[in-house]
Amino acid sequence: EWPKAEERVRQYLKSPDRLVARPGSNMAGLYHAGAEASAAPLIFFTELHCIAEPECLKELLCYLEGKEMAGACVNTYGDYSNVFSSVEAELFDAIFEEWITQDTSKKVLLRGVAIKRGPYFEAGGFRERYNRLCDGLLGARLEELGYELGYAEKAKLQHYYSTRYSQLLLPVREKVVNECTFRLEDTTGLSSRFWGVPSDWALRQNFN
Repeated sequence: EWPKAEERVRQYLKSPDRLVARPGSNMAGLYHAGAEASAAPLIFFTELHCIAEPECLKELLCYLEGKEMAGACVNTYGDYSNVFSSVEAELFDAIFEEWITQDTSKKVLLRGVAIKRGPYFEAGGFRERYNRLCDGLLGARLEELGYELGYAEKAKLQHYYSTRYSQLLLPVREKVVNECTFRLEDTTGLSSRFWGVPSDWALRQNFN
């Protein structure tokens, strides 16, 4: 329950920490609320089930120092307690090795990414309407605007993976709905330029 959770969280707050609440918002809306409440020139985003190493932010700032970048994603390693979580970790690691060599659109990773305030808001931030698609959408917008994100390999955090299939059902379903919604509303062609056009999506026109 929120009152009890708030009480526990406040025990760990130190100056100038703040706890920002936005009742009724989804995941993307809460990320964006945090960004709006921040006055920092660089905003760091992470997930609830991640724990940063003590030197993570220091290494991140060292990486960005002197670079003309809009931000960077950090390195992650998994914590997995069963076969299901280890398989999910292996799948992500394989994709991650590919993503870090690609352009900015692939580097807005919610488990750990820092983005400068100006580029974040210029690109529209994390958009509540497209919730689970918010990271990919922001990455695509940043790339279109000409911004670059790097990869701070020495900045590390630990990511705790799902332990059973049921934990992934709702997030996956939400992301599919969010992507379909954006594709229907996208008048700029961004979705097809960055994510292509799935064959099933192309065939849907036959039923209109």
